[in-house]
Amino acid sequence: MILCKKCGVLFEEKEERCPHCGAPKAFSNSKVDIEGVAKKLFDTPNHTADYHSGDIRQNKGMACLSYISVLVIVSLIFGRKSKFVRFHAVQGAVLCLMGMAVALISDIAGRNLPYLLRWAVNLPAAALGLCVAGLSLMGIVYAAIGRAKEIPIAGWLARMLTKEDK
Repeated sequence: MILCKKCGVLFEEKEERCPHCGAPKAFSNSKVDIEGVAKKLFDTPNHTADYHSGDIRQNKGMACLSYISVLVIVSLIFGRKSKFVRFHAVQGAVLCLMGMAVALISDIAGRNLPYLLRWAVNLPAAALGLCVAGLSLMGIVYAAIGRAKEIPIAGWLARMLTKEDK
């Protein structure tokens, strides 16, 4: 993929001109490594080896609950003795707080901005909300298959909050 320097649109290398603005390929010669960016974002640390297999096997369900919004409280209360549940609960709590922050910003904008300006905040807030939901789904999958793998962004924040160097 090539990024057009004139309008910012990505287009295939086989194209001679930008399909959006018509700028020549020579003008838009910067390649974008989308696969490299995605790999860097999603290649997060996997700490599964640090956990006892019996703990993982017994607590997968409780770890999955950690990613369903406020049910993170249930997993923290009933799974507090499990190191595996705590790992997922901290990430789930970070995602829950991120979702609440997005909702709060969207709500404040909805009440205090003129109608036409609300979209300037609500549209990005909806996109961020979908990202949080996707990261939560990723956490549920990791917990269900017995992995203690950090979720992008949330895992790093969780590690910073708990001050664990893994």
